[in-house]
Amino acid sequence: MPSESPDLIIRISLVRDEASFRELVPSVWRTFKVSSSVRLDLLHDKVIVPVMGWTRNYHTYYFRPAPKKGGLADSLLRGQGVGGASKEKEEGERKHVFSGTKFVHRGDRMEALVQGDEYRGSTSYRDRVHYLQTCTSAADAMHVNNIVDEDKVRSPEDVAIGALLKEVGDRCIYNYDLGDCWYHCLEVDEVVEPSEADGAVKVIDGAMRCPDEDGDGCAAYQSEILDLLLNTRKDLSDDATARKLAQSCFEKRNSLNVMGSFCPEEFDLSERRRAVSSALGSRNSSMDLVKSFSNGMNFGVARLGQRHIECKKEDDRQDSNGRNLGCMSFHE
Repeated sequence: MPSESPDLIIRISLVRDEASFRELVPSVWRTFKVSSSVRLDLLHDKVIVPVMGWTRNYHTYYFRPAPKKGGLADSLLRGQGVGGASKEKEEGERKHVFSGTKFVHRGDRMEALVQGDEYRGSTSYRDRVHYLQTCTSAADAMHVNNIVDEDKVRSPEDVAIGALLKEVGDRCIYNYDLGDCWYHCLEVDEVVEPSEADGAVKVIDGAMRCPDEDGDGCAAYQSEILDLLLNTRKDLSDDATARKLAQSCFEKRNSLNVMGSFCPEEFDLSERRRAVSSALGSRNSSMDLVKSFSNGMNFGVARLGQRHIECKKEDDRQDSNGRNLGCMSFHE
């Protein structure tokens, strides 16, 4: 039966920051189809989190509109000028004015000249509309005031993805974990007209595994994992780099979305499809309480009405007195 709304085929990828849209290398990406009428909170909880490999109902998030790929605003943000003007050398400094914000190039990075902006040392978009999860007690919600002005916050439960993405090339930013900042770019690859749309969610393809929960964000993942991976590919005899990469991967084994060996090149399309299918068939987990983590017997309780799941994983870390933490449990 034809849908009343068009479907969107979206490519989502991890990017280094909100300004440049530069993907991580090698790129961590997925493509999926979804109805344009899906609310942002449901898109986050039932599609993006499972398709990427994050942990449902664990961190806060927001969506923010972004310049269309190839548009005038995109050119200004990328410092490419207008009308075929040549790009200045990357190491130089070139200023632009876009919606009242001055930008400056520093090396291969663009920063906003905003007085008092101390958030992650990057471009400030606090005066732009953010569709931000506010009904949460997640620890990273403490960073909200550093990200956006209060009067620019909108509820993701009131907006569908079709309000942000309408045509091929339209983009938006999705930031998962406001403390570490895992920036994702969502870009429309194709629009399926209502006469041919079925509204079903479909995971199409992807590459590279999801980074570890509670890591240090995109830039750190690039330098601590992906750059080392690229170097080992270039020089198979570089044992020192290979050992450093192995150690970095080993340190991620206890992350909530890893629970075992960590291989950055790993990607299982069938597994991602199962994760999305499971999320679509479950209760919404974007509620006012997040999973409660604890060691020992002091476990938190899931919200009434939520499916209750208890998961355990071995934790070989030690507390301040040198005692093994033993087993870490969490409830959903």
